[in-house]
Amino acid sequence: MKKCSKLEDSKCTLLTANNGCFKCHHFNQDHNSKNCPNDFPDGDGYKKITAMCNATGNMPKKRTGSSASSSARPVAVVVPEAAETSKSDSEDIVGAVIPNTVLGNGTNSEDDVSSPFHSKHLSLKFRVLAHHLDFRLIFAGLLDTGTHLILISPETADELQLEHFTLKKPKTVSVAISNGQKKSMSLSQYVKLSITTLDNAWTSKTVHALVAPGLCMPIILGLPFLLHNKLVIDPDSCTCIDKTTGYDLLNPPVIVPQYHHLCPK
Repeated sequence: MKKCSKLEDSKCTLLTANNGCFKCHHFNQDHNSKNCPNDFPDGDGYKKITAMCNATGNMPKKRTGSSASSSARPVAVVVPEAAETSKSDSEDIVGAVIPNTVLGNGTNSEDDVSSPFHSKHLSLKFRVLAHHLDFRLIFAGLLDTGTHLILISPETADELQLEHFTLKKPKTVSVAISNGQKKSMSLSQYVKLSITTLDNAWTSKTVHALVAPGLCMPIILGLPFLLHNKLVIDPDSCTCIDKTTGYDLLNPPVIVPQYHHLCPK
């Protein structure tokens, strides 16, 4: 059997987006490369992975509208347990809500509509090292100044095969969901995480990310991540700047190649 070439970043992104396996290169799988029951794909007659088909020519499954609308979608709002907050601080905190409709009825005054009802999330694409594959996978994360934790979904942690550690004392949090309710959960597992920007110019310090199900994005980079890496966010300018180096994670510099003219001898 002829061995396939190494997976490119674009193919890894497609597999990640369609619950694919990095070993067998199949879409819509409930396993990962560590416990994959299939063999590696044969290099002879190997079909290129695209957004429309995987290595076997199968298309990704589309999400049904009923399942998407019937289940409440969690967002990245985490409220600490009551024991950690005073009475005045224990009220619901809304830090990241994904609206479904535009608010207002068109009869507001100029003063009312001058301020926006919502703004775009500060999301960031970055690479995370997958130790079992020896290359970095691309993920999207949410920069959230309103979350006092760093969170990672169980699926993302398993895909990266990050080692799980157990907290000495489980942390109880309340996660606000899209239907206005709160769901309490106990988090006891965490992983060690470091990210690198797509241009490989900036790498974060290693941080501890709690494993939490039902996140709106694979990774939530909360206040501990910003503080530990000395990052300053300016929502008005849409910047996230490293105070030490001046590097802007949301607006990386464009590197222009320099050409040196050689003088003829």
